[in-house]
Amino acid sequence: MGCRAEIIKFLLLLFNLLCMICCFVLLFIAFPDVEDMNEFADVRRYTPVSVVVITPIVMSIFVLLLSLLGCVGALRGRPRQLSIYSMIMMLFFVMQLFVAIYVWTNQSEIRSYFHIILKIVWDTHRTDNASKMIMDKMEQHLHCCGFENYTDYRPNPLPSACCLHENAVCKENAAYKQGCQYAIINLWDSKTESIKIGTLAVSALILFASTCASYLAHKLRRNREMMRYD
Repeated sequence: MGCRAEIIKFLLLLFNLLCMICCFVLLFIAFPDVEDMNEFADVRRYTPVSVVVITPIVMSIFVLLLSLLGCVGALRGRPRQLSIYSMIMMLFFVMQLFVAIYVWTNQSEIRSYFHIILKIVWDTHRTDNASKMIMDKMEQHLHCCGFENYTDYRPNPLPSACCLHENAVCKENAAYKQGCQYAIINLWDSKTESIKIGTLAVSALILFASTCASYLAHKLRRNREMMRYD
């Protein structure tokens, strides 16, 4: 096939192997969260929470299968498999660009969405196990307490998740001062630029993989045609 085609084949294999490793790591991280969800059946009523946990698993499995398709197509010299792989990757590229544009142009809308979901969780956390679990997890990871601040829990005692030392009784003077509605918005604002840059970087890699697969499929077809006429 020539030196250039062999280099592209190597890069395509390397890219897909890295994708497969990333998928296995993501699956390893995400599966414990699914087990946590199973302990609280009611959490499935919260579509955003379910989507956040389940989507990475579904995407990881899909990308894993797609990476296998790319590897098999490159190793065995299957132009049809490489063409299918290239078309799917191009579709991924378009979707990634759409996500980047959406995040770029709808930051305030996304903030409002987080605020609405958190308000629903807070309003029902005293009577619903799923809401309480979500609130506890948020307070633990974001170091926040209550919706506005820790005074939202008055006159009830503070949950242990509101303090750094969860095993001890949480008192107001030791509780996190920041409310969770501000913590989650601050987290989103701090990660927005990273999300934008990361999305564009991933889009570039996907476009590169799609182009490499398309080029390799073209070279394989051309070599087969030349062999027929020889």
